[in-house]
Amino acid sequence: MPLSIISTPEVDVNSNSNTVGKYFSVNRPILFGIQRDADFAFTAINCNSTTVATVTATGFGAAWYDTVTAGVDFEIEITGSDIAEGTYTVTSDILIGSNSFTIDITGMGYTAADSFTGGDLKIVRLNYRVKTRISVAGSVVGTAVNKLDTSYQTTTDVSAFLKGSLSYIENYDFTTLNLKDTDKSNIFTLEFAESWASYDGAYDAEGTGSYFFTNSVRQLGDPYNGNMGDYTIFSNYDIADPRALFLSDFETPSYFEGYPFSLDFIFNNDFATGSFALKKLEEPYNINGVSSGSTDYILSNSGKGYINRMKLNGGYTEDTLDVWLEKVSVG
Repeated sequence: MPLSIISTPEVDVNSNSNTVGKYFSVNRPILFGIQRDADFAFTAINCNSTTVATVTATGFGAAWYDTVTAGVDFEIEITGSDIAEGTYTVTSDILIGSNSFTIDITGMGYTAADSFTGGDLKIVRLNYRVKTRISVAGSVVGTAVNKLDTSYQTTTDVSAFLKGSLSYIENYDFTTLNLKDTDKSNIFTLEFAESWASYDGAYDAEGTGSYFFTNSVRQLGDPYNGNMGDYTIFSNYDIADPRALFLSDFETPSYFEGYPFSLDFIFNNDFATGSFALKKLEEPYNINGVSSGSTDYILSNSGKGYINRMKLNGGYTEDTLDVWLEKVSVG
């Protein structure tokens, strides 16, 4: 399929290519740039006369015969050859076995002695569109349809299709140590297809992977725009890299004994379940700043890839509490 992704909302967190942020706020645009590439590479053009030239394109018929109408001339755009770049009319039928075809060169000043190097071609399509099919956790939730600009590129925003998969209903029981919350986060995938007048191509996910979205808000001017990279826990930070933040509006949230409370975090999908786990540590301090000692608990890996809700131990008699997560090796 002659489509490629040329931009995504991914960022290198801390400018580190080993920590790529793939979690996006659903309340900001989630933009993917798409480009239509050449339909085919041809090897040569040889002029037959002042009006007709033959394009040698081995395998062209097998690849494209079923997308053009026999007996009806169509146009191609030629680039990358030393013939004049532009749009040409194809004047011969394309059959499944066609390895060449003819184009109209009337009035271009070429003669039967002229020949040209190979290059790329695009078939000119009426009402050409790129269709993006969006799936959440394996179920299709919608299709975005976009026109291309004059550079054969477009940008599609998939955020609106993802919002309906989230909920503001509270489903956490506040007793489980940590639990993934699919009401506040989920996984999505993209597939792409070409479409034009009377033709819909097959969807293809080549070149894409899994992405993640969260029901979170990022302000204009935040470090990574709509990317949640600074809130995503990675398994492979460099030593000097800043670590992820809890999903909280407050640097020091207040905890009230006996009332529902959770600390939430993004449990990155890059944790290999059989190799690493996360450990929660709590260290309370009395009013004089004296530690009562730390306790630790291994978190469940079942919530990997999602926002996790995490409970605190409770029963504190101290005044303040430090809570942090560490990566530990398992297995």
